[in-house]
Amino acid sequence: MNLIKSLLASTALLLAVPQLAQAEILVGFVTGLSGPVSSIGIPNAKGIAAGEAYVGEIGGEKVRVIQLDDASDATASARNARKLVEQEKVDILIGTSGAPQTLAMATAAIEMKVPMIAVSPIAPVPPGDGGPWVVQTPQPTPLLVQGIVDHMKAKGLKTVAFIGFSDAFGDLMYNSLEQSVKTTDIKIIANERYARSDSSVTAQVLRALAARPDAIMLGGTGTPGALPVIALSERGYKGPLYGNHGLISADFLRLAGKAANGIICPTGPVTAAEQLPSGNPIQNVALDFRSAFEKANGEAPTDSFRPIPSTAGSCSPMPPSARWQPVPSPARRNSAPRFVRRCSRPRRSSGRRASTPIRRRIGTASTIARASWSRSRTASTSCCPETGA
Repeated sequence: MNLIKSLLASTALLLAVPQLAQAEILVGFVTGLSGPVSSIGIPNAKGIAAGEAYVGEIGGEKVRVIQLDDASDATASARNARKLVEQEKVDILIGTSGAPQTLAMATAAIEMKVPMIAVSPIAPVPPGDGGPWVVQTPQPTPLLVQGIVDHMKAKGLKTVAFIGFSDAFGDLMYNSLEQSVKTTDIKIIANERYARSDSSVTAQVLRALAARPDAIMLGGTGTPGALPVIALSERGYKGPLYGNHGLISADFLRLAGKAANGIICPTGPVTAAEQLPSGNPIQNVALDFRSAFEKANGEAPTDSFRPIPSTAGSCSPMPPSARWQPVPSPARRNSAPRFVRRCSRPRRSSGRRASTPIRRRIGTASTIARASWSRSRTASTSCCPETGA
Protein backbone atom coordinates (compact mmCIF):
# COMPACT_ATOMS: atom_id res chain seq x y z
CA MET A 1 0.00 0.00 0.00
CA ASN A 2 2.75 2.37 0.71
CA LEU A 3 3.62 2.48 -3.00
CA ILE A 4 0.76 4.95 -3.42
CA LYS A 5 2.55 7.43 -1.20
CA SER A 6 4.91 8.33 -4.04
CA LEU A 7 2.33 7.82 -6.77
CA LEU A 8 0.03 10.59 -5.66
CA ALA A 9 2.70 13.23 -5.26
CA SER A 10 4.24 12.38 -8.64
CA THR A 11 0.80 12.51 -10.26
CA ALA A 12 0.42 16.04 -9.02
CA LEU A 13 3.89 16.89 -10.30
CA LEU A 14 3.28 15.68 -13.82
CA LEU A 15 -0.30 16.87 -14.10
CA ALA A 16 0.61 20.32 -12.87
CA VAL A 17 1.89 21.09 -16.37
CA PRO A 18 -0.62 23.59 -17.84
CA GLN A 19 -2.76 22.07 -20.55
CA LEU A 20 -3.95 23.61 -23.79
CA ALA A 21 -7.41 23.23 -25.26
CA GLN A 22 -8.52 20.54 -22.83
CA ALA A 23 -11.64 20.48 -20.69
CA GLU A 24 -10.15 17.89 -18.38
CA ILE A 25 -6.93 16.10 -17.57
CA LEU A 26 -7.21 12.37 -18.19
CA VAL A 27 -5.17 9.95 -16.10
CA GLY A 28 -5.01 6.30 -17.15
CA PHE A 29 -4.57 4.15 -14.05
CA VAL A 30 -3.96 0.39 -14.18
CA THR A 31 -3.89 -1.76 -11.05
CA GLY A 32 -4.46 -5.35 -9.99
CA LEU A 33 -7.89 -5.57 -8.38
CA SER A 34 -7.80 -9.35 -8.61
CA GLY A 35 -5.12 -12.02 -8.81
CA PRO A 36 -1.91 -12.59 -6.82
CA VAL A 37 -0.95 -8.92 -6.39
CA SER A 38 -4.42 -7.61 -5.56
CA SER A 39 -3.31 -7.16 -1.94
CA ILE A 40 -1.21 -4.31 -3.31
CA GLY A 41 -3.46 -3.29 -6.19
CA ILE A 42 -6.62 -2.74 -4.15
CA PRO A 43 -4.97 -0.36 -1.66
CA ASN A 44 -3.41 1.45 -4.63
CA ALA A 45 -6.88 1.93 -6.09
CA LYS A 46 -8.13 3.35 -2.80
CA GLY A 47 -5.19 5.69 -2.69
CA ILE A 48 -5.74 6.99 -6.21
CA ALA A 49 -9.41 7.58 -5.38
CA ALA A 50 -8.33 9.66 -2.41
CA GLY A 51 -5.86 11.54 -4.58
CA GLU A 52 -8.47 12.31 -7.22
CA ALA A 53 -10.89 13.57 -4.60
CA TYR A 54 -8.21 15.60 -2.88
CA VAL A 55 -6.79 17.30 -5.97
CA GLY A 56 -10.05 17.70 -7.89
CA GLU A 57 -8.69 20.06 -10.49
CA ILE A 58 -5.39 21.56 -11.54
CA GLY A 59 -5.05 24.91 -13.25
CA GLY A 60 -8.81 25.20 -13.51
CA GLU A 61 -9.15 21.87 -15.31
CA LYS A 62 -10.83 18.84 -13.81
CA VAL A 63 -8.73 15.75 -13.14
CA ARG A 64 -10.44 12.52 -14.17
CA VAL A 65 -8.98 9.06 -13.56
CA ILE A 66 -9.89 6.14 -15.81
CA GLN A 67 -9.10 2.91 -13.98
CA LEU A 68 -8.67 -0.57 -15.43
CA ASP A 69 -8.01 -3.91 -13.70
CA ASP A 70 -5.15 -5.98 -15.12
CA ALA A 71 -5.99 -8.97 -12.88
CA SER A 72 -2.29 -9.20 -11.93
CA ASP A 73 -1.50 -10.29 -15.50
CA ALA A 74 1.37 -8.65 -17.40
CA THR A 75 -0.27 -9.15 -20.79
CA ALA A 76 -3.40 -7.41 -19.55
CA SER A 77 -1.27 -4.58 -18.14
CA ALA A 78 0.19 -3.81 -21.56
CA ARG A 79 -3.17 -4.25 -23.26
CA ASN A 80 -4.85 -1.88 -20.80
CA ALA A 81 -2.12 0.71 -21.31
CA ARG A 82 -2.70 0.67 -25.06
CA LYS A 83 -6.46 0.84 -24.61
CA LEU A 84 -6.18 3.86 -22.33
CA VAL A 85 -3.97 5.71 -24.78
CA GLU A 86 -5.51 4.70 -28.09
CA GLN A 87 -9.19 4.64 -27.11
CA GLU A 88 -9.52 6.84 -24.04
CA LYS A 89 -6.85 9.35 -25.17
CA VAL A 90 -5.35 9.71 -21.68
CA ASP A 91 -2.59 12.24 -21.07
CA ILE A 92 -0.54 10.10 -18.71
CA LEU A 93 -0.36 6.50 -17.49
CA ILE A 94 0.07 5.29 -13.92
CA GLY A 95 0.57 1.68 -12.89
CA THR A 96 0.68 -0.97 -11.75
CA SER A 97 0.85 -3.49 -8.90
CA GLY A 98 3.65 -6.00 -9.46
CA ALA A 99 7.03 -5.63 -11.14
CA PRO A 100 6.40 -7.89 -14.19
CA GLN A 101 3.12 -6.11 -14.86
CA THR A 102 4.70 -2.68 -14.44
CA LEU A 103 7.56 -3.60 -16.76
CA ALA A 104 5.11 -4.73 -19.45
CA MET A 105 3.14 -1.53 -19.07
CA ALA A 106 6.29 0.61 -19.18
CA THR A 107 7.41 -1.12 -22.37
CA ALA A 108 4.09 -0.23 -23.99
CA ALA A 109 4.31 3.37 -22.77
CA ILE A 110 7.79 3.76 -24.26
CA GLU A 111 6.62 2.34 -27.59
CA MET A 112 3.64 4.72 -27.67
CA LYS A 113 5.75 7.67 -26.43
CA VAL A 114 3.35 8.41 -23.59
CA PRO A 115 4.60 9.48 -20.13
CA MET A 116 4.11 6.95 -17.34
CA ILE A 117 4.57 6.87 -13.59
CA ALA A 118 5.68 3.38 -12.50
CA VAL A 119 4.48 2.58 -8.99
CA SER A 120 6.23 -0.77 -8.60
CA PRO A 121 10.02 -1.04 -8.51
CA ILE A 122 11.47 -2.29 -11.78
CA ALA A 123 14.92 -2.44 -13.30
CA PRO A 124 15.87 0.68 -15.27
CA VAL A 125 14.13 0.79 -18.64
CA PRO A 126 15.54 2.32 -21.84
CA PRO A 127 14.49 5.94 -22.38
CA GLY A 128 13.05 5.22 -25.80
CA ASP A 129 12.87 7.53 -28.80
CA GLY A 130 12.54 11.07 -27.49
CA GLY A 131 12.46 9.79 -23.90
CA PRO A 132 12.71 9.11 -21.08
CA TRP A 133 9.00 8.33 -20.86
CA VAL A 134 8.91 6.44 -17.56
CA VAL A 135 9.65 7.68 -14.05
CA GLN A 136 9.60 5.40 -10.99
CA THR A 137 8.26 6.62 -7.65
CA PRO A 138 9.34 3.81 -5.25
CA GLN A 139 12.75 4.16 -3.72
CA PRO A 140 15.23 2.21 -5.87
CA THR A 141 15.45 -1.42 -4.81
CA PRO A 142 19.27 -1.28 -4.54
CA LEU A 143 18.88 1.54 -2.00
CA LEU A 144 16.48 -0.47 0.15
CA VAL A 145 18.52 -3.67 -0.08
CA GLN A 146 21.61 -1.71 0.89
CA GLY A 147 19.76 -0.79 4.08
CA ILE A 148 19.22 -4.50 4.75
CA VAL A 149 22.88 -5.33 4.15
CA ASP A 150 23.98 -2.47 6.40
CA HIS A 151 21.74 -3.89 9.11
CA MET A 152 23.25 -7.35 8.61
CA LYS A 153 26.76 -5.91 8.91
CA ALA A 154 25.83 -4.11 12.12
CA LYS A 155 24.56 -7.42 13.51
CA GLY A 156 27.73 -9.28 12.53
CA LEU A 157 25.92 -11.66 10.16
CA LYS A 158 28.11 -13.50 7.67
CA THR A 159 25.80 -15.64 5.52
CA VAL A 160 22.35 -15.10 4.01
CA ALA A 161 19.88 -17.25 2.09
CA PHE A 162 17.50 -15.69 -0.44
CA ILE A 163 13.92 -16.86 -1.04
CA GLY A 164 12.04 -14.84 -3.64
CA PHE A 165 9.73 -14.72 -6.62
CA SER A 166 10.80 -16.37 -9.86
CA ASP A 167 10.07 -13.23 -11.85
CA ALA A 168 11.40 -9.74 -12.54
CA PHE A 169 10.90 -8.56 -8.97
CA GLY A 170 12.69 -11.58 -7.53
CA ASP A 171 15.56 -10.98 -9.94
CA LEU A 172 15.71 -7.30 -8.99
CA MET A 173 15.85 -8.13 -5.28
CA TYR A 174 18.47 -10.85 -5.69
CA ASN A 175 20.65 -8.81 -8.03
CA SER A 176 20.51 -5.88 -5.60
CA LEU A 177 21.52 -8.18 -2.74
CA GLU A 178 24.35 -9.65 -4.80
CA GLN A 179 25.62 -6.17 -5.61
CA SER A 180 25.31 -4.87 -2.04
CA VAL A 181 27.30 -7.69 -0.42
CA LYS A 182 30.27 -7.32 -2.77
CA THR A 183 32.02 -4.89 -0.46
CA THR A 184 31.24 -6.90 2.68
CA ASP A 185 32.16 -10.24 4.23
CA ILE A 186 28.56 -11.45 3.83
CA LYS A 187 28.08 -14.45 1.54
CA ILE A 188 24.90 -15.53 -0.27
CA ILE A 189 24.69 -19.28 0.25
CA ALA A 190 21.23 -20.05 -1.20
CA ASN A 191 19.01 -18.66 -3.96
CA GLU A 192 15.54 -20.22 -3.86
CA ARG A 193 12.63 -19.11 -6.06
CA TYR A 194 8.90 -19.70 -6.26
CA ALA A 195 6.01 -18.48 -8.41
CA ARG A 196 3.48 -15.98 -7.10
CA SER A 197 0.74 -18.52 -7.77
CA ASP A 198 2.42 -21.36 -5.83
CA SER A 199 0.53 -22.77 -2.86
CA SER A 200 3.58 -24.20 -1.11
CA VAL A 201 7.25 -23.30 -0.70
CA THR A 202 8.22 -26.21 1.53
CA ALA A 203 10.98 -27.47 -0.75
CA GLN A 204 12.54 -24.03 -1.13
CA VAL A 205 12.44 -23.36 2.61
CA LEU A 206 13.98 -26.74 3.46
CA ARG A 207 16.84 -26.17 1.01
CA ALA A 208 17.45 -22.68 2.40
CA LEU A 209 17.48 -23.95 5.99
CA ALA A 210 19.79 -26.82 5.05
CA ALA A 211 22.42 -24.24 4.11
CA ARG A 212 22.35 -23.01 7.74
CA PRO A 213 22.35 -19.27 6.97
CA ASP A 214 22.83 -16.59 9.60
CA ALA A 215 19.86 -14.74 8.08
CA ILE A 216 17.21 -15.12 5.39
CA MET A 217 16.13 -12.39 2.98
CA LEU A 218 12.78 -12.51 1.19
CA GLY A 219 12.14 -11.35 -2.37
CA GLY A 220 8.36 -11.60 -2.40
CA THR A 221 5.55 -9.09 -1.97
CA GLY A 222 1.92 -8.93 -0.92
CA THR A 223 0.05 -12.01 0.20
CA PRO A 224 2.19 -14.45 -1.88
CA GLY A 225 5.13 -13.09 0.09
CA ALA A 226 3.65 -14.59 3.26
CA LEU A 227 4.21 -18.20 2.12
CA PRO A 228 7.89 -18.52 3.10
CA VAL A 229 7.29 -16.54 6.30
CA ILE A 230 4.69 -19.05 7.44
CA ALA A 231 6.76 -22.05 6.28
CA LEU A 232 9.86 -20.80 8.11
CA SER A 233 7.89 -20.30 11.30
CA GLU A 234 6.39 -23.78 11.07
CA ARG A 235 9.88 -25.24 10.87
CA GLY A 236 11.08 -23.36 13.90
CA TYR A 237 13.30 -20.78 12.22
CA LYS A 238 14.32 -18.17 14.82
CA GLY A 239 17.05 -16.28 12.97
CA PRO A 240 16.87 -12.79 11.45
CA LEU A 241 14.29 -12.54 8.67
CA TYR A 242 14.48 -9.63 6.24
CA GLY A 243 11.58 -8.58 4.02
CA ASN A 244 11.02 -5.60 1.75
CA HIS A 245 8.72 -2.64 1.29
CA GLY A 246 6.26 -4.78 -0.69
CA LEU A 247 5.47 -6.82 2.42
CA ILE A 248 4.33 -3.88 4.50
CA SER A 249 0.58 -4.25 4.10
CA ALA A 250 -2.34 -5.20 6.29
CA ASP A 251 -3.23 -8.18 4.08
CA PHE A 252 0.27 -9.65 4.38
CA LEU A 253 0.27 -9.29 8.15
CA ARG A 254 -3.23 -10.73 8.48
CA LEU A 255 -2.25 -13.77 6.44
CA ALA A 256 1.15 -14.34 8.03
CA GLY A 257 -0.17 -13.66 11.53
CA LYS A 258 2.25 -14.36 14.36
CA ALA A 259 4.71 -15.88 11.88
CA ALA A 260 5.52 -12.32 10.78
CA ASN A 261 6.54 -11.29 14.29
CA GLY A 262 9.97 -9.69 14.16
CA ILE A 263 10.36 -9.54 10.37
CA ILE A 264 12.59 -6.59 9.46
CA CYS A 265 11.73 -4.55 6.36
CA PRO A 266 13.17 -1.43 4.73
CA THR A 267 10.62 1.17 3.73
CA GLY A 268 10.07 4.88 3.35
CA PRO A 269 9.91 6.91 6.56
CA VAL A 270 6.18 7.47 6.08
CA THR A 271 5.33 3.95 7.21
CA ALA A 272 6.37 4.88 10.72
CA ALA A 273 5.23 8.49 10.45
CA GLU A 274 3.96 8.68 14.02
CA GLN A 275 7.38 7.64 15.31
CA LEU A 276 9.45 10.10 13.29
CA PRO A 277 11.24 12.83 15.23
CA SER A 278 9.28 16.01 15.87
CA GLY A 279 9.85 18.46 13.06
CA ASN A 280 10.49 15.82 10.40
CA PRO A 281 9.11 17.32 7.14
CA ILE A 282 7.47 14.04 6.14
CA GLN A 283 5.49 13.51 9.33
CA ASN A 284 2.85 16.21 8.98
CA VAL A 285 2.08 15.65 5.31
CA ALA A 286 1.84 11.91 5.92
CA LEU A 287 -0.55 12.22 8.82
CA ASP A 288 -2.67 14.85 7.07
CA PHE A 289 -3.62 12.45 4.30
CA ARG A 290 -5.50 10.19 6.69
CA SER A 291 -8.55 12.44 6.58
CA ALA A 292 -8.49 12.69 2.77
CA PHE A 293 -8.24 8.92 2.43
CA GLU A 294 -11.00 8.30 4.94
CA LYS A 295 -13.27 10.80 3.22
CA ALA A 296 -12.80 9.12 -0.16
CA ASN A 297 -13.00 5.50 1.01
CA GLY A 298 -15.03 5.58 4.22
CA GLU A 299 -12.18 4.03 6.18
CA ALA A 300 -8.81 5.06 7.48
CA PRO A 301 -5.68 3.80 5.68
CA THR A 302 -3.49 1.17 7.30
CA ASP A 303 -0.61 3.60 7.10
CA SER A 304 -0.13 7.29 6.47
CA PHE A 305 0.05 8.90 3.07
CA ARG A 306 -1.31 11.84 1.16
CA PRO A 307 -0.83 13.58 -2.20
CA ILE A 308 0.83 16.97 -2.24
CA PRO A 309 -0.35 19.17 -5.08
CA SER A 310 1.90 21.88 -3.68
CA THR A 311 4.91 19.71 -4.50
CA ALA A 312 4.37 20.74 -8.10
CA GLY A 313 6.22 23.91 -7.19
CA SER A 314 9.45 21.93 -6.87
CA CYS A 315 9.37 21.28 -10.61
CA SER A 316 9.49 24.24 -12.96
CA PRO A 317 6.51 24.31 -15.36
CA MET A 318 7.23 23.80 -19.03
CA PRO A 319 7.15 26.89 -21.25
CA PRO A 320 3.93 27.43 -23.27
CA SER A 321 5.66 26.27 -26.43
CA ALA A 322 6.31 22.85 -24.90
CA ARG A 323 3.02 22.20 -23.12
CA TRP A 324 1.06 19.06 -23.81
CA GLN A 325 -1.78 18.77 -26.29
CA PRO A 326 -4.42 16.04 -26.43
CA VAL A 327 -3.13 12.68 -27.64
CA PRO A 328 -1.38 12.21 -30.01
CA SER A 329 -0.03 15.76 -30.16
CA PRO A 330 3.66 15.99 -31.13
CA ALA A 331 4.05 18.95 -28.75
CA ARG A 332 3.02 16.87 -25.76
CA ARG A 333 5.20 14.00 -26.82
CA ASN A 334 8.19 16.29 -27.18
CA SER A 335 7.73 17.99 -23.81
CA ALA A 336 6.90 14.96 -21.68
CA PRO A 337 10.36 13.35 -21.65
CA ARG A 338 11.98 16.61 -20.55
CA PHE A 339 9.43 16.93 -17.78
CA VAL A 340 9.99 13.34 -16.67
CA ARG A 341 13.73 13.96 -16.53
CA ARG A 342 13.20 17.13 -14.53
CA CYS A 343 10.85 15.52 -12.02
CA SER A 344 12.92 12.36 -11.58
CA ARG A 345 16.02 14.21 -10.38
CA PRO A 346 16.77 13.54 -6.72
CA ARG A 347 15.61 16.40 -4.52
CA ARG A 348 14.69 16.99 -0.91
CA SER A 349 10.93 16.88 -0.60
CA SER A 350 8.33 17.35 2.07
CA GLY A 351 6.46 14.45 0.50
CA ARG A 352 6.35 10.81 1.35
CA ARG A 353 9.32 9.49 -0.59
CA ALA A 354 12.38 11.69 -0.61
CA SER A 355 15.22 10.57 -2.84
CA THR A 356 17.80 12.54 -0.92
CA PRO A 357 19.16 11.09 2.33
CA ILE A 358 16.84 11.22 5.32
CA ARG A 359 18.86 10.09 8.29
CA ARG A 360 17.24 8.07 11.02
CA ARG A 361 20.47 6.37 12.04
CA ILE A 362 20.14 4.49 8.78
CA GLY A 363 22.05 6.77 6.44
CA THR A 364 19.74 6.28 3.46
CA ALA A 365 16.27 7.29 2.36
CA SER A 366 14.87 4.15 3.91
CA THR A 367 13.78 3.32 7.42
CA ILE A 368 14.03 -0.11 9.00
CA ALA A 369 10.66 -1.27 10.28
CA ARG A 370 9.90 -4.30 12.43
CA ALA A 371 6.52 -5.97 12.14
CA SER A 372 4.65 -7.09 15.21
CA TRP A 373 1.42 -8.97 15.76
CA SER A 374 -0.33 -7.93 18.94
CA ARG A 375 -2.67 -9.99 21.10
CA SER A 376 -5.55 -7.88 19.85
CA ARG A 377 -4.81 -9.29 16.36
CA THR A 378 -3.92 -5.93 14.89
CA ALA A 379 -0.92 -5.62 12.63
CA SER A 380 1.56 -2.83 13.11
CA THR A 381 5.08 -1.78 12.28
CA SER A 382 7.64 -0.16 14.49
CA CYS A 383 10.60 1.94 13.48
CA CYS A 384 13.94 0.80 14.80
CA PRO A 385 17.48 2.12 14.53
CA GLU A 386 19.98 0.38 12.30
CA THR A 387 21.81 -1.29 15.15
CA GLY A 388 18.89 -1.98 17.41
CA ALA A 389 16.27 -3.84 15.39
